[in-house]
Amino acid sequence: MKRLADEYDITKIDALNCIDCQLGGKGKSLEADPQHDLIFLTPGMTGFFNHMKEFMRKEGLDETSLKQLFQGLRGIVILDTLGDSDRLKADVEKLNSGLQILETREIGTEPVNTVIQEAIEKNRKREGDSC
Repeated sequence: MKRLADEYDITKIDALNCIDCQLGGKGKSLEADPQHDLIFLTPGMTGFFNHMKEFMRKEGLDETSLKQLFQGLRGIVILDTLGDSDRLKADVEKLNSGLQILETREIGTEPVNTVIQEAIEKNRKREGDSC
């Protein structure tokens, strides 16, 4: 990503992926899951997995196939960005992944906003240096 950002003269946010961004960037997802054995589910990802479950069923795959997708993971951490953790938890439970919900973090949207604002400021400084 850094190479692409340099090549196209754009500023990359300081986050490893979307989950890292939602946790505040700067590798916070690695701190939250150093063993890489958790799955972080946001409202969007929960909807995606429930849609995928329905698609798999239409394709003739059963619940066991879905559970195999999550083998090797220790559990689920729900990232509540919208303040509706009860609905989100119910949606995750409907997924029936075979994994336990280990915790729900009510994170809101502030961590994403902070990472974006930092990138905007970094870009402003970079543009100021090139004048």
